[in-house]
Amino acid sequence: MSSGKTLITTLDVTNYRPEEISLRVENRKIHVDGKHHSEGKYGSETSEFHRVFALPEGIDPSSVSSRITHDGVLHVEAYKTPTQDLDIALLGCSSQDVSRTDDKKFAVTLNVSDFSPDEVEVKVKGNELSVHAVREKQEGGMSSSRQFHRHFLLPKDVDMAKVVSRIDKQGQLHIEAPRLEQIPSNRERQLKITRD
Repeated sequence: MSSGKTLITTLDVTNYRPEEISLRVENRKIHVDGKHHSEGKYGSETSEFHRVFALPEGIDPSSVSSRITHDGVLHVEAYKTPTQDLDIALLGCSSQDVSRTDDKKFAVTLNVSDFSPDEVEVKVKGNELSVHAVREKQEGGMSSSRQFHRHFLLPKDVDMAKVVSRIDKQGQLHIEAPRLEQIPSNRERQLKITRD
């Protein structure tokens, strides 16, 4: 089985070629059909099958895939559905930091009231978001430095190209990004059968 995938079912399709098998997902059900026709010396032979499997709870319908092993067994697999409110990996956080994720967007609010907007830097790389701020002060021959650093690992479906940030009058840094639209679970998809 592929790493990280859940095995939903297996079927013996020894007498069928991959192109003779079709698999589709519709309304949280997996439909598997096969039809084989062969001509021989004494006539022709046709065999077919139809199977319907309910998609288990917690399985992402858009991730269903199938493969046929060398011994003629069809494996139907899928990934589990990510939880709706995904945990955000937040390093170096404080009790004043607020992070929210729902099915529409990712949002985080950070207190940077000790820094001016020019001293705050927000960067994105891949699905990582980092916030860094530095304030250096020299007074009476003494120098002091204050630093602020936060690092976030965002959900894979956050649109990193649309991350926006702003600082309000209270010194709160607001960072938001929309989440990419999910494929509706009840939309029918035709899947290609691959052979190992």
